[in-house]
Parts: sequence; C-alpha cells; structure tokens
Amino acid sequence: MHPASVPPNPNELWFMTRSGIKFYPARPRPEDVSIADIASALAKTARFNGHTFEFYSVAQHSGIVADTVKDARYKREALLHDAAEAYTGDLIRPIKVQPGLAGFREIEERIERVIAERFGLIYPWPGEIKEADLLVLYTEDRDLRPSAWHDRPTLPERIVPAPWETAYGMFMAHWRELNGGKE
Repeated sequence: MHPASVPPNPNELWFMTRSGIKFYPARPRPEDVSIADIASALAKTARFNGHTFEFYSVAQHSGIVADTVKDARYKREALLHDAAEAYTGDLIRPIKVQPGLAGFREIEERIERVIAERFGLIYPWPGEIKEADLLVLYTEDRDLRPSAWHDRPTLPERIVPAPWETAYGMFMAHWRELNGGKE
C-alpha cells in the first residue's frame, strides 16, 4: 500500500475542508484532495499575506500563471503550482525559507506530491512554471503593491483583482477547460 494511502492515525491532527473531508496535513492522501476545496480555499487566500492595495487571491494568481505558461503540457501544473496553500495557507517566502521551518516545507512538499498524484501531474513542477510565476510576480508588483523591481519584465496587460467569488469561478473554469470539462 502506498504510504500516502495508509489511513491516518485517529489521534493525528486534522482539519475539516469546505466539502467536509477530514484532511491530515502531516499525512495527506490523494483521496482527500478535492479541486473544489482547493479552488475555494485559494480564492479566499490573500496573496502576499494581504499586502496589496486591494484583496487579490492566490486563485486568481494561479489562473494568471496558467495563462502565462507557454507550453500547453504544463498548464494544469501551473494552475495547481500553489495548490498546497489551500491546505497550509500562504506563508510568505521570507518566512518560509527560515531554517526553523524545515518541517513546514516538508509538509508543504508532501501535500504538493499528493496533489500531483491525485491529478496525474508532473512533479516536481517543471521549470517553465517558475519562470511564468516570476513574470506574474513582477506584474503583480507593478499593479498591486509598491514595487521593489522597476526594471523587471512584466506582462503587457494590467492585473485587476477580482472578488473571491469571481476568482473561484475563474479557477474552476480554468480547471474544467484544462481537464476536458471534468472536475
């Protein structure tokens, strides 16, 4: 039996997802991952820990990254590149990389692997996704918060933040389009 499919110990810590699934962050299982839960949580999660001029969600960011990736083979991975944050929250990079948070990073990576397994994705994420993610980051800095980088490449179109309900709908529409109409 795959280690991720071993039923969790009932004494392990878990939380209830929006759809009513008990999710065990320390021992995630593919069968406990739901695209609707991911879309809902990411749509309600503020990118940059809320340090933007207006609310801007991780779900909307993920859709823009998926649109930015040039190779169509990686669009599903691009859409879900931050999906683990649906289960961990969006811990900002300056904190996440601290030496004392190695355990957090291990849990996040475990969740990423399980999400990739659940949806048949390539993992680790292809390098092209990181490139698209950086291009979107520089564009977000230009459009949504005081920019530290004025000389970086950006997307030609401006990012207009969407309410969480709209971001949820956009994320799910992306998923259905990339997944042959299926959830």
